[in-house]
Amino acid sequence: MLPVRIENRQAGVTRQVVWDPLRHSIEPLVCDVCFRPKAKLFLCASNHLACGDCLAPQCVDCKRVYCQHCAAEITACVVCDRPVCQKSLNRCRECGRGTCHEHIGLCHAADGQPQRAEAGAAAPPAGASAKRIPRKQVPKRKSPAPEPAASTAYRVVAQIEKGEPLVVAFVLDKDDQEVAQRHWVLMEWGIQVRCFCEKGWRCKSARKLLKPKAAAQIEAQLEAEIAQLCAEYRVPIYQMSTYTIQQGAPARISKLSLGGAWKDKELLAAARAGFLAEIDQPE
Repeated sequence: MLPVRIENRQAGVTRQVVWDPLRHSIEPLVCDVCFRPKAKLFLCASNHLACGDCLAPQCVDCKRVYCQHCAAEITACVVCDRPVCQKSLNRCRECGRGTCHEHIGLCHAADGQPQRAEAGAAAPPAGASAKRIPRKQVPKRKSPAPEPAASTAYRVVAQIEKGEPLVVAFVLDKDDQEVAQRHWVLMEWGIQVRCFCEKGWRCKSARKLLKPKAAAQIEAQLEAEIAQLCAEYRVPIYQMSTYTIQQGAPARISKLSLGGAWKDKELLAAARAGFLAEIDQPE
């Protein structure tokens, strides 16, 4: 049992996690809302850990995140209907209605009623009537699509860990500085993907769970995952190398060659069954 401190800018909580020395992994923590173990949890502003399915809408002003237990902390702007938390809500002294910061002064601008506006519309000065500020119907100009930023990645190194069903891929720049890191680990409920990159919790790969294929196709499955990582960072496939641990030191091999639990037919069958059970569980 290990105490772990989890913090963000609005909240902090300490939880006990369980380290499994046989699997060399941490057992997933449980969502405080649905009580299901999840590999990805978020800390809400009221110190609850919640999965993505159990989060309330995010506040448009302060960006605070609340879970469904704290849904009463989130209300809606009377002008644009976007979610605003109670801490960021701007309450009008005259009519008592609440708005987001962008639409202050429009809560009773239309003959005592809220001036309806689309989300993101610019608000007129506070106290100004909607009739005094005519809106011109100007066609929106399409902005050119932004060009993708140049990637700093230069090569990808995949490493097969010894003694545990784990494959790690490192994305490196020309100075061999790490840009990103992605793990594929065989669990009892499938192949859990973990990603440590610049996208943080927004990275879709950090929330992926793969159904393992049969032992004869398991290398091809992981090779396809590594190739996808190369494509994400625009690294040519010939700039990818694979290593394994031999006699305590990394040794380069020509292609991905797995063994141990990765080739255990019973473990793979159990992981596929666990994958289906995880997917089929009701929300």
